[in-house]
Order: sequence, then structure tokens, then C-alpha cells
Amino acid sequence: MSYIPIHHLGGSLIISCLITIFGVLPLQAQRKNVLIQSSDIVTPPSLEANTDALIHRWMQGYSTNLPDESPCQSLKKENPNLTPEMVYRDRIYRLPTAMNIPYNSQVREGIDIFLTRKRALIPAMLSLGDYYFPTIEAIFDKYKLPLELKYLIIVESAMDPTAVSPAGASGLWQFMAPTAKAYGLTINSLVDERLDLEKSTDAAARHLRDLYNVYKDWFMAMAAYNCGLGNLNRAVYRAGGRTDFWSVYPYLPKETRGYVPLFIGAFYTMHYHMDHKICPQRVSLPLVTDTIRITHSISVRELSEAAEVSQGLFQLLNPQYKRGTVPGHISPCIVRLPLKAINRLDQKIETLYENVERTRQAKILASADGEISKKNEEEPDPESPAPGSVEVETTPEATFYTIRKGDTLSGIAKKHGLTLQQLMQANGIKSTKYNLVPGKKLSIPAKKTTKSKASTSKSSKKRSKKGRR
Repeated sequence: MSYIPIHHLGGSLIISCLITIFGVLPLQAQRKNVLIQSSDIVTPPSLEANTDALIHRWMQGYSTNLPDESPCQSLKKENPNLTPEMVYRDRIYRLPTAMNIPYNSQVREGIDIFLTRKRALIPAMLSLGDYYFPTIEAIFDKYKLPLELKYLIIVESAMDPTAVSPAGASGLWQFMAPTAKAYGLTINSLVDERLDLEKSTDAAARHLRDLYNVYKDWFMAMAAYNCGLGNLNRAVYRAGGRTDFWSVYPYLPKETRGYVPLFIGAFYTMHYHMDHKICPQRVSLPLVTDTIRITHSISVRELSEAAEVSQGLFQLLNPQYKRGTVPGHISPCIVRLPLKAINRLDQKIETLYENVERTRQAKILASADGEISKKNEEEPDPESPAPGSVEVETTPEATFYTIRKGDTLSGIAKKHGLTLQQLMQANGIKSTKYNLVPGKKLSIPAKKTTKSKASTSKSSKKRSKKGRR
């Protein structure tokens, strides 16, 4: 496209030429420009991310640093004969997207935010995108979504997988728990799949697709993703039933009004970063990663040692495991690590499983032994008679009584028709304060026959009668 030098044109002629060259906004958008004033877009907390910390985490053992030379350092200045407005309009027109992106004050403000106030965020996003974007693009392509939707994670979480909003939304895609569970993500005390790159992206892709199918407009889908279909439907009603984003814009919550312009600003800045001399914060070559399926409960420490990687790197690539354990015993879990680490772990995984099983069996046996010991302490000796009977044991030589809890020497003697002195003498007891130990036995002098059941009533004595002659 050729440009007309501005200094050859008058003020009014400039406007007509711009309209002729670049076209005009859709009619509805022009009408709404009366209502859409400079919005002073509200930026979400995610854009306040500590980018230095994010980059530092990723550079610790994950990426291979390359020379810091970048093509964007040697770019020529922009053509001074073109006004910024013309440049922005032309670049937006040339963005590789099927979305109908207009150029208005809100879009310009969204771009300016990333070129000025949040300019320091883009170098970090360019570096982190080397890891996140290939996976996100593959999943979006599977669901036939526009690949540029990947830039939503800049607005949502600044590419921090552990980001948590004040409202409790978590992960790269900032899912609230109910929505995440509705799309099949697991959230419990051990695992939060909102933090899993692949699973959360797959859920986000299906959610965005479902929202798009309501109004067949990607900007409306983004607005619904941010504020919910209920708020969007109310905005549509207040806009007189119009269903394009710029028509419902004035009736949306303030945070949502800035959501689409911020997405466009992130898209524009990431795509044209070199034209604005914005370079990646750390030029690097990410290592290739792979996954392995874990079917036992194994600690992060054991897996890291087997894979020969740091626990920090393990948690960085697998932030969904919250308690330092991969709970594969509940359901199979996927672990992602650099390719070489996965190969090392794969060679040792069976040994880890065997160790886990041995430890588990040892715990079961120890627990069973503990239960048996406890039961023996609480229950009476199985060789002793049932409650209500005189606990005696008769042998050809002697009779023995098993001491029960609460027994006394005098009580035992009386029970067997003995005097206290007879019982003490038979057992060599010197003091009446002798400590009786339940379960031990006392010798009962064979003075008379003892019935086996105390509860049995005494049989009446038969008197022998002499027969009369």
C-alpha cells in the first residue's frame, strides 16, 4: 500500500484521504462512538505481575540462554512521513486474524497501555511465550479456535500458572472453581488442574467455543468469559438487543469494557514488538519436554531425585500438585519434565513403584500389629472363663485362678471358701498389700471342689438314707 505525504495535504483533506485509504468503522460502531468515550481502561491485577521473578524461575535450569543479540535492536525508525494513527490503522488491518478488529479510541488505549504503562511486561511475555504458546496453539487448533486467542493469558494471568485473583480464580486461564469443575477439571486438597497447562487450556478452549456459539462473535465470547453470560445478556437487553461488542460496550461492567481492548493491545504489541523495539527479556531456547503417567502415590522429592532435576523445576512444570505428592493411587497423574529427565525417570519408575508397595505393605503390617496389641490389652484372656463364672483351672496337682481386674486377695479367698491366710500361704504371699496383676494366676488349695460356673445355683445335697430292714 502506498502512502500520501502528509505535508502535501490540508487538514480536511487529510481526514478524507485517511477514510478513503483505510476505510471507516462499521456504522454501528460509528453511532456508538458518541457513547464510547475515553474509558481510562481498568487494568486487572494480573498485569502487575513481577516479571523479573517469573523470568528468573524459568531460566533456572529450564532454558538454554542464547546470545542477547536480537533483530529488533537494529530496526530502522518508523517512517516519519506517516502519522501514528495511520500506522496503527494499517498494522491492525494487517494483523493475522479472522476477527473484525476496528480502530477506535478504546483499541488505541489498549495498545498504548502495553506500549507505555505496561511496556516492561511484554519482554517477559515474549520469553515465556516460547514455552506456553506452542501447547496452547496445538489445543486451539484441535478445536478450530483462532490461534490469537492465546494472548488472552497475558490479560488473564500474565502467564503465571500459579496466579490467584482476589475473587479466587486460579491458573493461566483464571478459572473459578465451579466453571472449572463444569469443564471436567479436578480440584481437591491434593490437585488443582486449573494450574495444569494442557488440561486448563483444553477446558478454556471448550469454554470459549461454547460462549462463541451463543452470539457467533469472538469479542462477545471474550466479554462473556470475563463477566459471565448473565451480565452479557443484560447488556444486550439494555443495548436494545444488539449483539456486537461495541454496541453493548457502554452497558458492560467496567472491568469487562477494558477486557477486549486489552486483548487487542496485547495481540498488537506481541505481534509488532520489533517495530516498537521491544525485545524478549531473555533470549532463550526452551528445552523439549515430555510427559509420563504416574499410577502410584509418590512424593515430588522422590520423582525429582529419580529424574535428576531440582524440586523447583519439577514444581514449575507441574504446579497442579499442591501437597508435594503426585497422587497417582487415586487416578493416573501426568508429570511433565524435560525430555532427558523423563527418560531417566522412565528407567527408574518401576523401582519407585516397588519401593512404594514395600512401604505400603510395611505400614499395613505395622498397623495390623498395633491393632492386635491394642485388642489384647482391652479384651480378657481368651483362656479365661466367660464373665459370671469362677475363673479356675484344675490340674491333677492343683487348682489355679486367673486374676481379673478389680480382684482382691480377700475377695478371691472368700469366693473359694478359703481364709485369707490359706490363700496367701498357698501362693507365698507375705503381705495383704500384694499387687495383683490381671492375667496372672493364683494357686487355690485343693480343700474342696469348685464348680465351673458361679452363676449356676448350688445343687441341693442329697442326704443318704439308711434303708430299713
